[in-house]
Amino acid sequence: MLDGASCSPQDLTDSMDGASTAGSDSAQQRDPLVAEQATLRRLAMLVAGDVPAEELCRAITEEIGRFFGADFAAMGRYVTDDSVRMVAAWAAEGERPDLSGTWPLERVRELGIRSSAATPIVIAGRTWGILMVHSNTAALPSGTESRMAEFAQLVATAIASSEARTAARRLADEHAALRRVATLVARDTSAADVFAAVAQEVGRLLGMSVATVYRYEGDFAAVVASWGDPDALIEVGTRMPLEGDNIAVRVRRGMTSVRIDDSAEVTGPIGEQARRLGIRAGVV
Repeated sequence: MLDGASCSPQDLTDSMDGASTAGSDSAQQRDPLVAEQATLRRLAMLVAGDVPAEELCRAITEEIGRFFGADFAAMGRYVTDDSVRMVAAWAAEGERPDLSGTWPLERVRELGIRSSAATPIVIAGRTWGILMVHSNTAALPSGTESRMAEFAQLVATAIASSEARTAARRLADEHAALRRVATLVARDTSAADVFAAVAQEVGRLLGMSVATVYRYEGDFAAVVASWGDPDALIEVGTRMPLEGDNIAVRVRRGMTSVRIDDSAEVTGPIGEQARRLGIRAGVV
């Protein structure tokens, strides 16, 4: 700013040189901010759009990896306190590592990573997952982890919105399925057809490969409807004794919903049948 004091031509030249340098420094300081705001805007547009959760996570992970100049970026969801399931990954060069399955946290060392920065993804007060960027060659810039926090907040919003949309669609699908079954009941449809419709609706709604409806007959479970993969279906009319430890036995004992994630755990005729048919997990 001019303050009314006189200045010589040399003073003016020096002043202009100084202003030019200051302007250049200011631009250098603004450029990262401009890039950051542009990245945040692109992410906000993804959040606003009805993008599937998997696609959204992949896009966010790539944007963040590119912005921070990382060699590798990933997003994970905590399964337990000491393991994480990777839901998205991006690599600057070559193919991204195989991230299938659940990882112990120390497995990250196997990727040859030299420098890492991470921030939690917090949704509704719970730590949903983690956002990470990694470098294989050089240390990441100082303050990377603190700058990632703003991105993590947007990621949390995106995931929460996506989960809310998914939940709303699922609820609408559930109501539609219930209406279809209720309509059959109101029309005095035969019990066999109602049971078949229930198996089909549940199987499709939950994305299952097989859905079976059992009826308890004393110490036996009788199959009254079965829907899904023809190679894994149990024939209608099949009766199996309620022995051992399996889904049908647990429900009969406790009369509550049951989940089994590994068919290797189950025993008895029903459990053996499930393994023979290649059924890995079940819920009822």
